[in-house]
Amino acid sequence: TDENGISTVQFSVHGSQNGAIITATVHGQEGPIVNTVLIETIGGAPRWVGLEIDPAIISITGIGDISTATARATILDRNSDPVLYRTPVIFEIIDGMGHPQGPSFIQGDNYSQIIEVMSENGISVVNIEAGTLMQDVVISAYTFRDEERLDTLRASSRTLIMTGFPYS
Repeated sequence: TDENGISTVQFSVHGSQNGAIITATVHGQEGPIVNTVLIETIGGAPRWVGLEIDPAIISITGIGDISTATARATILDRNSDPVLYRTPVIFEIIDGMGHPQGPSFIQGDNYSQIIEVMSENGISVVNIEAGTLMQDVVISAYTFRDEERLDTLRASSRTLIMTGFPYS
């Protein structure tokens, strides 16, 4: 506290994006005086994107094995916390033949090689259907560090679409 009775403290957010409650207490002549303020905190801009495909090997449609995989992108800020605000994530199938022969992203009744999905709490999920031909494809997920979509963050993973075991 300075000579004018003003106290100053520095507040930093480390690892929490849920907000904070700061309480100040002054011990007065008639007892403690307490004041509380709620601080809303938000995470930083996306700094990292990771991609997982589960399962990484799927079977062509119609042979009885698993023919659908889930692609999950995780978006983190510079503190490795999930980016909690909605962020566009673009998933792309590279080197695929397209529906119905090649793998496609499924959204409702629509099949496509590229799809944009908004993240929720740092996670964006889309399903991939195998198609009818065996292929080895790259799945890519990317997002942006800026609203202008000029600064891109990208992750890739391979998915094998097989005809059966052992590869027939």
